[in-house]
Order: sequence, then C-alpha cells, then structure tokens
Amino acid sequence: MAKGFGYKDYENKKPVTENTQFAIGSCTKAFTASLLSSPIKDGKLDLSKTVNDYMPELQFYNNELTRSVTVKDMLCHRTGLPRHDLA
Repeated sequence: MAKGFGYKDYENKKPVTENTQFAIGSCTKAFTASLLSSPIKDGKLDLSKTVNDYMPELQFYNNELTRSVTVKDMLCHRTGLPRHDLA
C-alpha cells in the first residue's frame, strides 16, 4: 500500500515514491481538532481552559499570553503567534 503515484516533477518525469514529501496545507488543523474530540467528549479537555492548565511548561513570550491563551484560541489560530513552517 505504500507506493507513490504520478510525478513529483512532471516536466522532468520524476516519479512520486513512498518517500516523496508533500505540503499538506491546512489539513493538520483538521487532524488536530479531530484528535481532540475524544478527550473533549470524555470530559478530559475543556476548550475554554488555558493551554497552560494542561501544559504548564508551555511559556509564551509574555506572562499575559501564558495565563490567557485557551485551547480554543490555539485551534482557531488567534494567538498572534507567527508561522513556523518555513513556507
């Protein structure tokens, strides 16, 4: 099942392999939200609690953010943090 299909470089006819990497855009947001649905359903995660409640070691660049950024803020990308994907 691990096989590539098509070309990673169509002009030069370089084939896709099982090791070809693709930029998947914003799909990771949906994957992350889906993974969090179980702990939310089980009452182990509350979107309105701060990330720091669950990960005290996570420190933002100032104490106000550390104390106030919620799980929902992180999922909605409304923290003001920059991109770190080098795109």
